[in-house]
Amino acid sequence: MILAWSVLQGIYTLVALETSASNVAYWSHISGLLVGIGVGIGSGLIGKGKKESRLILGRRYMEEGSWFAALGEFLSFQESSEPHAEAKLSEARCFRLLGHSADSQTAYIDAFNLLVKDGKWEEAAEAVKELRRMSGLAGLDPVKLARVAENLFEGDDILRAADLLEQAGWWDPNAVRGARFLEQAADIARTYVGDLDRAAEGYLFAAERLTLEGRDANRSERVKKLVKQSAQCRHVLATRFHFASGRT
Repeated sequence: MILAWSVLQGIYTLVALETSASNVAYWSHISGLLVGIGVGIGSGLIGKGKKESRLILGRRYMEEGSWFAALGEFLSFQESSEPHAEAKLSEARCFRLLGHSADSQTAYIDAFNLLVKDGKWEEAAEAVKELRRMSGLAGLDPVKLARVAENLFEGDDILRAADLLEQAGWWDPNAVRGARFLEQAADIARTYVGDLDRAAEGYLFAAERLTLEGRDANRSERVKKLVKQSAQCRHVLATRFHFASGRT
């Protein structure tokens, strides 16, 4: 299209010279094009365009179902550029579709870290969802997982926020911090979702994590508090059940 446009500009320029009937500055168009090409070459945009073409080709191959070709483009793109979240996530998906579980898991974790760094919370949550389906969340930073959950909660994505906090609580090697994440998830289920059964289980799971970690004075009090909160949820559920049965 650019070549056709350039030829037309040349023709119009010759016609204008013959007839002197045009006020259009075709030479300015042509010189503007040449200046633009020169600036592009001088600023390295050609190399950048070649890199981006790898990403575009990779997307096209993904749409066509050509996983090997797509993977090759994404890997080539990343070799010649800064860490890129979309390319890394696409790489993880290609590895998964090709049955390379270990490589896929590593790529998913790298993609998740890049997405969190870029503040792309929705995409990070989707990466977590895909990783869970495949192999669980071993290797993910539970603190980053909780950070994604908190940002989803602020965006009113309450259910996914509670789910990610639960996962962070279970996978966190730090039992005290993990218990806090589980408690936060239970609070969301109780206060914002009204799922008292889920809340009661969350409080008990948090208490179990603290109990397994050890029972110093502070943890002992917190365990009692969590168990009490669980009991309150169960009591409300039982009351609702009896009330509904009585009306029936």
